[in-house]
Amino acid sequence: VLALRACALGEAGALRVTSEGLTPAVQESAVLANLGGRVVAHFQVWDYLAVRPFLDVTASLARTSVRADGAVVWTTPPAMGTLGVVLSLTSGRTSGSASAKASEAN
Repeated sequence: VLALRACALGEAGALRVTSEGLTPAVQESAVLANLGGRVVAHFQVWDYLAVRPFLDVTASLARTSVRADGAVVWTTPPAMGTLGVVLSLTSGRTSGSASAKASEAN
């Protein structure tokens, strides 16, 4: 069984940068925020095993640069991606809806 799904994706966090070996030592934090989407394929291999490869693509909402001695040494990329696979295991059969159970009981 193959199913394709897509959804919106938002990420928020902090980027923390520290330096070693520079004088003076630097320790800074900045906001990290991305917005994008996820595409997932769902393959039901067996009743108890599903494989779901996914692709995330996000764009930076707030680009940040890291400087050392006045020169930019790194900048948040304009777009980022993540590729992964989820293995989903279930124990036993999935049960039907409540109405299906009621009709089976009659």
